[in-house]
Amino acid sequence: MKREIIIILIIWTIFLLFVSTQVKAAELLPHQKQFIDKYSTHVLKIPELTFAICGVESNFGRYTNSQNPEYGVMQMKIIAGRHLVNMLKIENISDDKLYEEINKPKVALLMADRFIRCLIDEFNGDVNKAILAYNRGTSNVRKTPHLDPNNYVYKVNKLKIEVSKYLKLTNDK
Repeated sequence: MKREIIIILIIWTIFLLFVSTQVKAAELLPHQKQFIDKYSTHVLKIPELTFAICGVESNFGRYTNSQNPEYGVMQMKIIAGRHLVNMLKIENISDDKLYEEINKPKVALLMADRFIRCLIDEFNGDVNKAILAYNRGTSNVRKTPHLDPNNYVYKVNKLKIEVSKYLKLTNDK
């Protein structure tokens, strides 16, 4: 009898966990769709991945609280923005101006899209390492390429699937 009760409790707990994650995902979807609809007309080369990282980084919100100085919907650091500016050979942009631009969703998405593509190239086409490098930095990924304590890559890839489905639906209309 005691064993049956324990089994029932375990099954009930698993069921509740499953239902709670399904409800949470459903609550986020309208907000995600609205954001994607607003910014998907811009020239992103890898929109599914860029939007997925945006969703994981900031839940498509313009500002989030962070322990590190990271800004905008893509939670980009000034140093990453500076790296991109130098790579694109854009001259005479101050950190203040860069901060202002990073906080504009359209600009942040375009910058992050370009940055992610560079990371993919840097890691020889390994998208998962590029995703991890976006979160942890390239030098950290080179030192410990399989360390992902927050399941960042899993979260991005999971959201990327949903974004891909949504973009395909909207493009088929």
